[in-house]
Amino acid sequence: MLPKNKTLINQVKNNKISNQYLLYGENLNEINYDAEALIYNLLVTNSNLKLKFDRDKLSDLLIIEPEKNSITIDKIRDIAKFVSTKPFESNNKVVLIRQADLMRTEASNALLKNLEEPKSFVYFILLTDNKNKLLKTIISRCQVINYLKERENQEFDYSQMLDILDKSMGQNLLTMLDSKEYLSDFQKDTDVLFDFLMEFYSSFLKFVKTSDESSLNKDFVKLYKKYPKANERIIVETLDKIESVRGYFKVNANFELSMEELLLYIMEENYA
Repeated sequence: MLPKNKTLINQVKNNKISNQYLLYGENLNEINYDAEALIYNLLVTNSNLKLKFDRDKLSDLLIIEPEKNSITIDKIRDIAKFVSTKPFESNNKVVLIRQADLMRTEASNALLKNLEEPKSFVYFILLTDNKNKLLKTIISRCQVINYLKERENQEFDYSQMLDILDKSMGQNLLTMLDSKEYLSDFQKDTDVLFDFLMEFYSSFLKFVKTSDESSLNKDFVKLYKKYPKANERIIVETLDKIESVRGYFKVNANFELSMEELLLYIMEENYA
């Protein structure tokens, strides 16, 4: 069983499934299908488990859903108990959180603690149609899959963007001149660009915290290794800055000036 999203298909086929996902968009049927596909590939290793998967009886799967339009901290506490033990029947454990945007503040903070201290056999899949209601720190720790713009994401050639990020982290002041024409192509579709930036730095955070590159994009890892001074604080603050600049466009901010501000911010951080 394969997901429909191109990024997820590649990760499943190459056995590089990330430990923490946020799937978001308006098409909940598509999102739910891909979540089930991830669960299938993480937990189903034999015919007996396939039967249990078909009957929703997998013991290594915990599903969190809202009750009365909210997800309480008690629900999130169930996660801590669930992930405290090793898998029972499969090789992994999966926590699926539907309508993750309905978590109360205390629930979100409790979930963040689980995301910050991941166990190798535990996988989180968060689903939402309203990503903006989630804590930025939760978003930053997940690989974000955007179903609103999947078609554009599939066509996105990220090689030039990686070069721009390389020059920015390397404090190359020519970045501004080199990047203007390329970045201008994203003025009418900023989500594609910002989803990529969030994915790049979220993966960077995972690399810095765990040194585990097995599930990460190889092109990303090559760049991460060039900047050994990068630490968790720098990357989290960069992720926050990316989200802040992204928010500017909701009030019709100037795209070129906003992108210059972001690249200058990256240059000023001590990546090199």
